[in-house]
Amino acid sequence: MELVLDWYQEVNPMADAETLPPNVLNAIASKLGGEIPKALGANLGLLGGGPASLKETFPVWMLEAASILEPTDNLSLLAKNTGHWHHQLASAAGPLAYARSMPLGADPQSWSIRQVSTSDLTTKVNDCIIWVDANIPGNWTTRLLTIPAYHVHAFWFIDPLNPANQEVVVISSPQNHALVTNKIYTPTELLNELRRSSHIKGLA
Repeated sequence: MELVLDWYQEVNPMADAETLPPNVLNAIASKLGGEIPKALGANLGLLGGGPASLKETFPVWMLEAASILEPTDNLSLLAKNTGHWHHQLASAAGPLAYARSMPLGADPQSWSIRQVSTSDLTTKVNDCIIWVDANIPGNWTTRLLTIPAYHVHAFWFIDPLNPANQEVVVISSPQNHALVTNKIYTPTELLNELRRSSHIKGLA
């Protein structure tokens, strides 16, 4: 199937993400063209007969449960770069799926597609992007922060001119969790809410 490469910077005013070079994005888009039909399966009709598009791309960082208990609120010290990248995929009808990729070497063709999913995280990320566009002005470095032990996903924003200036917006969290979406948290506020909560057993 055809996968059209759209440059999100041209169509979406969201705070700037750490970006991949065009040759890498083209390689990822080419490989995703063969993976999307497998992921959609019986839902292939969601494409509406048109092409899929590679949209926003973010580096994926992870915050482990043990790190949350460390005596610091500095996310730059606590979170780990997973080496994976998150890609939003869309059709003309809207959000379609998301993919995760990672490099296995220096050549763009070495990039490996690790996951393509049609879960509701796709829509939640898209909804959060729209909210961020309207509520967080300025130029920020953007990372996708995953917190597996709490089933939380968030956008982590860092001021490139003053890295100590950081903000977090939750994309998704369990319904019984104190963290809410469409709200700006400081790293300290985020970590304090997590410290007051119980993590998922077995994921500490």
